[in-house]
Amino acid sequence: MRSWIELLGPLLGELSLQAAVWGAVAGFLGFLLALVLSWVIHRQRWLRRTPRAWNVLAKLSYLILVAAFVLAGGIGGALHGTQRIVDHKVSSALEPLLAARMPALRGYLAACLAPMAKSSVITVRDMLQPMLRDLGYQPRSAGWLEQRKAHLINEVILRGGAVALTQAFQQSMRLLPQFLPTAGDKGQDQLVHFTVDTALKMLAATGEKVDFSPLDESVPKVFAEAVQHQIDSLYKGIYIGLVIKLMIVLALIAAEMLFYFRYWVPRRARRAQRATPAVAEPGT
Repeated sequence: MRSWIELLGPLLGELSLQAAVWGAVAGFLGFLLALVLSWVIHRQRWLRRTPRAWNVLAKLSYLILVAAFVLAGGIGGALHGTQRIVDHKVSSALEPLLAARMPALRGYLAACLAPMAKSSVITVRDMLQPMLRDLGYQPRSAGWLEQRKAHLINEVILRGGAVALTQAFQQSMRLLPQFLPTAGDKGQDQLVHFTVDTALKMLAATGEKVDFSPLDESVPKVFAEAVQHQIDSLYKGIYIGLVIKLMIVLALIAAEMLFYFRYWVPRRARRAQRATPAVAEPGT
């Protein structure tokens, strides 16, 4: 996870460039789409109002449409640009980086487990907990910027990495014969339980007649896949949020149109009809 932070650091320049390019392209497409929609509304005269003040205010809907589509397109395009880069770097750089550091990671975990009783039964989460606790970033001051930095590292990067790393060890160790999964509920992942002594032999690669080299290969791969899944889920949620906000803007504009044409115009026509005096018939 330290490697993850080190990997993301040099990417800031490339991410900014991709976000700017894709944001500009998608924002321009949103501008064109807003122009087409505004032209349709203008041709249908859906924003013409009889009260002059209302007519002026209704015309602001054109500006709102353009701003909404440009902002949604620009933000969505910027996110898409960064997502492409992050997904590529996770698969091309993060997985080899973790694979190269797996021996050091196993040694660190063994040092964390050494004080425990050898007969204690633990899970993958228990095994990784000491390391994850040590990785927490402590803010160096009470300043707002330092607090936000600590929140970003601990809540976003480290927590996401902790989930991915736990999942990677969990899935990889389930394939090894000396680790027995417990019976879990249907549709849920089974937890792997093992003794501290077994874990220490695994981490030190000293288990009898057991080859732990597949663990060094499978953990980085599953970790990268888990990180990629979390990133894609995060972006998907943001995309859905953008679409919902755009739909709210369109719904408000449509609601104003419906109010005017379905309520205000018929009501004004009825009032005008009641105010018109009856015409006298000839000969009366």
